[in-house]
Amino acid sequence: KTLEEALNALLLNGHKLLIYHYGKIDQRKKGISLLKKHAKFLEFKAFQDWEQDKVHQWIQKRLSQLGKNCDQEAILAIEAVGGTQLSILASFINTLVTYIGDKKSLSKSDINDLSANTSQSIFNFSEAMKKKQYQPAITALKQLLHQGQDPIQLMGVIGANVRLYLQLLSAQKEGLSQAEMASKLRKNPYFIKLVLNEIRSKHDPKHLQKTLVYLHEQDVKIKSGKLSSTIACELSTHYFFKN
Repeated sequence: KTLEEALNALLLNGHKLLIYHYGKIDQRKKGISLLKKHAKFLEFKAFQDWEQDKVHQWIQKRLSQLGKNCDQEAILAIEAVGGTQLSILASFINTLVTYIGDKKSLSKSDINDLSANTSQSIFNFSEAMKKKQYQPAITALKQLLHQGQDPIQLMGVIGANVRLYLQLLSAQKEGLSQAEMASKLRKNPYFIKLVLNEIRSKHDPKHLQKTLVYLHEQDVKIKSGKLSSTIACELSTHYFFKN
């Protein structure tokens, strides 16, 4: 009732109220239903994993607005560090622009120099997975866990990488060109080329499928309290490199 009275008072006095909420909203709640009667709702969705081209376009546009440019390799490196969440990407790009100063062009080495932190460790972890390099992956994993990274999120990174490798190897077996793969998976063609060149001789589809099953089993054990998420993450990493 208090909320309704406050909204009515605002409307009567010609005032506007901006309410910002990050995360999911339970639209069944009375307060939300009340707001929907009086307010205009706008949802700002993050880019999805398959909207990589849109992420790259956004990065290019952002850099251009700040008077900078970069090549495709640098864009991929920015995405690897900043992910697809625009607030994180924007903050990272602003930091990069400050870091390079008067330079007009941004390079991959600039990004690597600046991002020796959790995000860069995730990038290193994924790179080691792609290249099937056990020791660098374990080193990156230990750094991430030491930095307080959520083990369940890291298991999500493992799962996402494994699914991508499976999709690419399956598409290759079907005889699809790299351009067709990029279109089918909604990924950047240059990204597809880089990943496929690394994984085609290093990963076995059968083992990748078994890894997905193993990840699911570990997830069940975590949720049932039989295994800690940290141990499950470590075991999942070891299992991936087992073959």
